[in-house]
Amino acid sequence: MLPDAAPERGVSCGHARRGSESPLAAFEWLREQVDLRGDVLPRALLEQGFVFEGGRVPLVGPQGIFKPRVCDLPLSITTIPGGEYADQMSGSALRYS
Repeated sequence: MLPDAAPERGVSCGHARRGSESPLAAFEWLREQVDLRGDVLPRALLEQGFVFEGGRVPLVGPQGIFKPRVCDLPLSITTIPGGEYADQMSGSALRYS
């Protein structure tokens, strides 16, 4: 489930720093993609990402914790079952090793 995006069509947080606007734009873009394609989005689409302030923002990276250049904090975490790390799901929380 995606968090609620800003109420207006284009995300605009004029007083916020650029790094805090991009996650809002990411969630708005994700909501649009889910509306178009359903709940399961292809990894290639997430790797391609979306355009924010004239630059491409991918939503997932090749592996591990991924922080796009325009974000202050990581945007996604990639893990695989049976991987080399002891990552675990506990209910809806991910314990990332």
